[in-house]
Parts: sequence; C-alpha cells; structure tokens
Amino acid sequence: NFGEEYPNYPAFRLAREPISEVARPVSAMEAIRHIGGRQRTNLAITVLSGLNLLDDDERVKPLGSPYARYLLELLLAKGETLVVNHGEVIDQVAGGLQPIYKEAHFKLEPEWVAVVLLALVYDGHIVLNLGGTEELDAGTVERATVKAIADLSEFRFYKRPRSLPLVIWQQIFDGLGLQSGLLRDENERDGAVRTLQQLVQRELPDVVQLQAQVNRGFTLWNAPLFTDRLDLRSQDGTVVSHSALPGITLSTTDILPALRATKDFLEKLGRYNTAGKLRNLTITAAEAHDAINYRKQVDRIKKVVAVVDQLQAIASYLSEASVLLPAADPWVTEAQTLRRELLNALRAMAKGDATVSGATWQQTLEALKERYRTQYA
Repeated sequence: NFGEEYPNYPAFRLAREPISEVARPVSAMEAIRHIGGRQRTNLAITVLSGLNLLDDDERVKPLGSPYARYLLELLLAKGETLVVNHGEVIDQVAGGLQPIYKEAHFKLEPEWVAVVLLALVYDGHIVLNLGGTEELDAGTVERATVKAIADLSEFRFYKRPRSLPLVIWQQIFDGLGLQSGLLRDENERDGAVRTLQQLVQRELPDVVQLQAQVNRGFTLWNAPLFTDRLDLRSQDGTVVSHSALPGITLSTTDILPALRATKDFLEKLGRYNTAGKLRNLTITAAEAHDAINYRKQVDRIKKVVAVVDQLQAIASYLSEASVLLPAADPWVTEAQTLRRELLNALRAMAKGDATVSGATWQQTLEALKERYRTQYA
C-alpha cells in the first residue's frame, strides 16, 4: 500500500480528509501565504505541520523537518559558490500528456517541495531563484504569496544566502544597549530580533512625537528654548531692532537632522523582524556609527524635554509673579538672572555641552518662589 511504498511521505495528520491531487496546489499556496506573513489558517497549519516545518509554538522553523534538512544538505554538500538545480531535486517519473514529477528522495510532489524551500528561504538558509534575476530571500519571501504555485514549483535553482554581517549587527546592538551576544548563537537569534523590534516599537513613536514638538518649539518661563525665532521688527523692509541675543544659541537645525536620521534608522531596523532577514542588512558600519551618534543626541533632547516639563509649573508661577512687581525690584532681577542661566544651561545640554539636573533646578526655583511669598504675598 501507499504507506509501505512511501514510508517517509508526510502524513498531514491534522487534515480532516486526505489532501487530494486537485487540492494540493491550493493547500500548498495556503501554507506559502502563511510563510510570507499573509494569513494563518487551519489549512496552512495542517500543511506546515505535516511537513514538520513548525516548532512547538507553531513558528516556521524548518530545520526540524527531515524534508528541509535533506534539501539543505544537498546544498551544503556543494562548494560555497555552487547551486542546487531544479533537476537535482525533481524527477519526471511518468510521461504522457500530463507528465508526473516527484522529488527524488521522499517522493514529494513539486508543490510540497516549493513549500519546504520557501520555509528555508524564510528562515534565512537559502535564496531561491525563479528564473533570470528573480530571486526570493528572507527579506523578499512575501513576494511568493502573489506567485502562481506552478512558478514556485518550477524554480530554477537555490543557493546559499550571503553571510550574516555579524560585526555590523554587533555594532548596532551594542550601540542600542542590547545584548550583542545573542547574535553569535543561531539558536538565540530569534530572541535578538525580538529585543530589537521591541526597542524599535518603543522608540520610533517617541522620535516622531519629539520631531513634531521641536517643529512647534518649546517655551519655558515665558521664553522660547530655540533661538532661531528672534522677535524682529522692521521698517520699510529693513530690520530696525530684534530681541536680545541669548548667551548660548540653539537652533532647530541643531536638532532636526538627528531626529530625522534616528527616525530613518529605526524604520530601517524595523524591517529586520525575523532572524532570516538579519543576513540582508544594507546598513554599513559607517552609517551605523553615525546613526548611533545621532540617537545619543536624540536621547539628550529627550532629557532636555523632561527637565522642561518638570519645571514648567514652577516657572509659570515665577513668570506671573514677576509681572506683579516693579522691573527694578531685586527679586525680579534675581528671577531674570536665574531664568537666563536656566535657559542657557538647557540649550548647552541640548548641544551636548552641559548636563542639567531637573531636581537641583526645582529646588532653586522653589526657594525663589518661597522668597517671593515671604516678602510679597
């Protein structure tokens, strides 16, 4: 019987009924769509489970499959630059008007071979050539979801992917404060990808929000933090006066390039959401170095904003108090001096030239507030 003749053929035990020859192409495409991230269906899980391409958490992990291991070993037995051609995997076993083709070792039909190969593509083990220059790798495997199963089954060859750019990935992980050691062990790379994507999902919205805030500008103690928006007064097209220049200047153009670069960097990293895609890194070592430095600048801006938010309430109180007193009052003079020192310190911090303690300034301003209340309230 069939079981005796083909003892290693996949059983598809989750199927309610045997998968017929007519249903096989549709079933294979359902599994391929799942591999490509399109949808999870019971039929897709049935096929992938039958081919042993899933781990215990139903993630696509082909190295647990004897079919995937066999096809991969065909490639690994060859030299680094050699490929496995279609004819080395698929044989014609019957002729006639409708020839019958089977995989030589396990007697898999070409549709099942396509599913197994695409699982290997997804996990970063091979690159599948469909003819000419059209290739599918871990970064483009989703394109398989819109192909015809016949085109996928009639692949031209498969080959080794490019090697993992481990040094650059370690540079990126170290720069982001993540555990780069996870990258060295293939069994830990899924965890490495998860930590990377968690960071991207956490930081990217913050950077987008911060970019919008910088474009709007920050105000503290009734004064703008950025100094590129001077209060200009003109007459007959000529500037006749402007607001006083601060001791330390800070322009939005000092900040926005770092925000744009960090946003772009995080968006690029967001594409590497599977271990297989790590091989397809397009960021160079120099680009990673620059991006990490830009991110440090963004972190400084976040700290500046945190101090501004912390001091906003007390600064507003002091601003209102100043209006109630004569301009020559000693308390007003002291308040103006502290206001100038605080804004200059924050601008210097944003440029990386100083650090500002929100707690220390909170105490200083609370003391100023207390002197006002003691003397005038």
